[in-house]
Amino acid sequence: MLAAVDCASENVKSAAQKHRPVTRKHWFKAGTLVSDKIKLDCSLFQSSWFQVEVALTSQQSTVNRQPKGACGMVLVKELDAKEWVKTRSSLDGEATFLTWNGAIYSFVPNEPKKRLFKIVGMSASRCIADGDGGWEFTSRELTYYLDPNSGEILHKWENPWTGEVLTVAHVANNPVQGYFQGIFPAKVDGEITTFSFDLFPNYPNPLAGDPRFADYSPNPIYQAAELFKLTVPTAELLDPELVSVSQVILSWDRIGPWLAWMKMGNLPGNMIYSATGSKVKSWTDLPQLLQDEIRTRIPLYQDAPQSQLDVEDMTSWIYFEKNFEAYLAGERFPLPAAAE
Repeated sequence: MLAAVDCASENVKSAAQKHRPVTRKHWFKAGTLVSDKIKLDCSLFQSSWFQVEVALTSQQSTVNRQPKGACGMVLVKELDAKEWVKTRSSLDGEATFLTWNGAIYSFVPNEPKKRLFKIVGMSASRCIADGDGGWEFTSRELTYYLDPNSGEILHKWENPWTGEVLTVAHVANNPVQGYFQGIFPAKVDGEITTFSFDLFPNYPNPLAGDPRFADYSPNPIYQAAELFKLTVPTAELLDPELVSVSQVILSWDRIGPWLAWMKMGNLPGNMIYSATGSKVKSWTDLPQLLQDEIRTRIPLYQDAPQSQLDVEDMTSWIYFEKNFEAYLAGERFPLPAAAE
């Protein structure tokens, strides 16, 4: 799930020196505009952490200077990292949960769309104040691929282009981590406030170049678009007595490559994700399908890590690589994960 925003500044280096480095995810400070660009660093449902640059819109580049007037323009206000922490997680170090559901469609040149899957997922997260105005973020997340009609969990999937029956490797990313500090722009429209992040990850595919994955994920570059909006009540967000915003409306749209387990090789096309979600109090408030899976097979996901883990961030591609033999053997995913 969405984790953080970083506007590049000289303070990034000093922040990085005070924290453990994590592979392919870097510590950062939010809030300083640099020309017309802002750096974003986010944990996502599929690709976990990455670092990209996107151009700010003209409205965003005049942060907190453009009031809402007769034309209906929404104020873009600079908020402190603690408001983002209240939205994404909680100020008191307690675990919080996000859940989402939606659908995935194929987008292939000269072909009508196919609704490939329904999806349902969750994130268990925790933020820990570091005493220097920043917050260490740690989480673990799941996404299940479901039958597009019945909504039941898919363990096997018949590829409609190749006819091959394949094992479904659901998302089980543990951990997904980061660091929040500085200023986070948000659109304030009276009673609601929205954090918006338009992200365009582009980085080397960790499976490329390995002959084992030539039929699964051969492209040298992982490239996608991730569009997030988290909308909350302004009163809750700015209430100094509240440590966590309880009402969060999540919108997530994504354009991404074929998943490695789909064994699409070099077949052209992409996948389009459309999902919505919300914040819930406990894992027992998640959709029943997720509760059942967590209770019986993966109790690790009943809670977020107690503190940041000194390990590499997990992504769907790395998870597939590490568990390739289990995939080939047709084992059930996610693989079992005991509680800590």
